[in-house]
Amino acid sequence: MRLFDLSERLPYKQKRGRSVAFRREVMQRYQEHLRALAEREAPGILDHPGVRRALALSAAASARGKALKRLEDTLDGLTCALAAWFLWKEPERWEVIGDLNGYIVAPRAGD
Repeated sequence: MRLFDLSERLPYKQKRGRSVAFRREVMQRYQEHLRALAEREAPGILDHPGVRRALALSAAASARGKALKRLEDTLDGLTCALAAWFLWKEPERWEVIGDLNGYIVAPRAGD
Protein backbone atom coordinates (compact mmCIF):
# COMPACT_ATOMS: atom_id res chain seq x y z
CA MET A 1 0.00 0.00 0.00
CA ARG A 2 2.77 2.42 0.87
CA LEU A 3 4.77 1.61 -2.27
CA PHE A 4 1.93 2.76 -4.51
CA ASP A 5 0.49 5.29 -2.02
CA LEU A 6 -2.85 3.46 -1.84
CA SER A 7 -5.38 3.60 0.96
CA GLU A 8 -6.02 -0.15 0.73
CA ARG A 9 -4.36 -3.18 -0.84
CA LEU A 10 -5.20 -4.44 -4.30
CA PRO A 11 -7.01 -7.80 -3.97
CA TYR A 12 -5.49 -9.39 -7.10
CA LYS A 13 -4.49 -12.74 -5.59
CA GLN A 14 -6.32 -15.85 -6.72
CA LYS A 15 -9.07 -16.59 -4.23
CA ARG A 16 -12.13 -18.79 -4.37
CA GLY A 17 -15.23 -16.81 -5.23
CA ARG A 18 -13.47 -14.06 -7.18
CA SER A 19 -14.36 -13.96 -10.83
CA VAL A 20 -11.69 -13.97 -13.53
CA ALA A 21 -13.05 -10.61 -14.74
CA PHE A 22 -12.58 -9.08 -11.26
CA ARG A 23 -9.03 -10.45 -10.98
CA ARG A 24 -8.16 -9.13 -14.44
CA GLU A 25 -9.48 -5.68 -13.57
CA VAL A 26 -7.52 -5.50 -10.33
CA MET A 27 -4.42 -6.97 -12.01
CA GLN A 28 -4.59 -4.15 -14.57
CA ARG A 29 -4.67 -1.60 -11.75
CA TYR A 30 -1.59 -3.33 -10.28
CA GLN A 31 0.11 -3.09 -13.68
CA GLU A 32 -0.72 0.63 -13.93
CA HIS A 33 0.68 1.38 -10.46
CA LEU A 34 3.78 -0.68 -11.12
CA ARG A 35 4.35 0.99 -14.50
CA ALA A 36 3.96 4.48 -12.97
CA LEU A 37 6.43 3.58 -10.21
CA ALA A 38 8.95 2.28 -12.74
CA GLU A 39 8.54 5.34 -14.98
CA ARG A 40 9.15 7.61 -12.00
CA GLU A 41 11.89 5.73 -10.16
CA ALA A 42 13.56 3.25 -12.54
CA PRO A 43 12.66 4.08 -16.16
CA GLY A 44 15.46 1.93 -17.58
CA ILE A 45 13.69 -1.30 -16.66
CA LEU A 46 10.88 -0.42 -19.06
CA ASP A 47 13.36 -0.96 -21.92
CA HIS A 48 13.34 -4.70 -21.21
CA PRO A 49 10.86 -6.49 -23.50
CA GLY A 50 9.79 -8.91 -20.75
CA VAL A 51 8.97 -6.05 -18.39
CA ARG A 52 7.05 -4.23 -21.12
CA ARG A 53 5.06 -7.41 -21.84
CA ALA A 54 4.26 -7.96 -18.16
CA LEU A 55 3.08 -4.37 -17.75
CA ALA A 56 0.98 -4.29 -20.93
CA LEU A 57 -2.67 -4.08 -19.95
CA SER A 58 -3.48 -6.54 -22.71
CA ALA A 59 -1.51 -9.20 -20.78
CA ALA A 60 -4.12 -9.17 -18.01
CA ALA A 61 -7.08 -8.47 -20.28
CA SER A 62 -6.82 -11.82 -22.04
CA ALA A 63 -5.22 -14.00 -19.34
CA ARG A 64 -7.01 -16.73 -17.47
CA GLY A 65 -6.06 -19.81 -15.50
CA LYS A 66 -2.33 -20.54 -15.49
CA ALA A 67 -1.54 -17.50 -17.62
CA LEU A 68 -3.20 -15.19 -15.08
CA LYS A 69 -1.33 -16.88 -12.22
CA ARG A 70 1.95 -16.58 -14.16
CA LEU A 71 1.30 -12.85 -14.68
CA GLU A 72 0.51 -12.46 -10.98
CA ASP A 73 3.81 -14.13 -10.08
CA THR A 74 5.73 -12.02 -12.61
CA LEU A 75 4.30 -8.76 -11.27
CA ASP A 76 5.05 -9.85 -7.69
CA GLY A 77 8.62 -10.69 -8.71
CA LEU A 78 9.05 -7.33 -10.43
CA THR A 79 7.69 -5.55 -7.34
CA CYS A 80 10.14 -7.44 -5.11
CA ALA A 81 13.06 -6.68 -7.42
CA LEU A 82 12.19 -2.98 -7.44
CA ALA A 83 11.84 -2.94 -3.65
CA ALA A 84 15.26 -4.58 -3.27
CA TRP A 85 16.82 -2.05 -5.63
CA PHE A 86 15.16 0.86 -3.78
CA LEU A 87 16.40 -0.52 -0.45
CA TRP A 88 19.94 -0.72 -1.82
CA LYS A 89 19.72 2.74 -3.39
CA GLU A 90 18.07 4.61 -0.48
CA PRO A 91 18.10 2.45 2.67
CA GLU A 92 16.97 5.36 4.87
CA ARG A 93 13.57 5.38 3.10
CA TRP A 94 12.88 1.74 4.02
CA GLU A 95 12.20 -0.23 7.17
CA VAL A 96 13.04 -3.86 7.78
CA ILE A 97 10.34 -5.82 9.60
CA GLY A 98 11.43 -9.15 11.09
CA ASP A 99 14.85 -10.69 11.69
CA LEU A 100 17.42 -12.91 9.98
CA ASN A 101 14.99 -15.84 10.17
CA GLY A 102 12.58 -13.99 7.90
CA TYR A 103 11.85 -10.41 7.10
CA ILE A 104 10.23 -8.02 4.67
CA VAL A 105 11.13 -4.48 3.72
CA ALA A 106 8.59 -1.72 3.25
CA PRO A 107 8.75 1.98 2.50
CA ARG A 108 8.79 4.03 5.68
CA ALA A 109 5.45 5.57 6.54
CA GLY A 110 5.25 9.13 5.33
CA ASP A 111 7.75 8.70 2.46
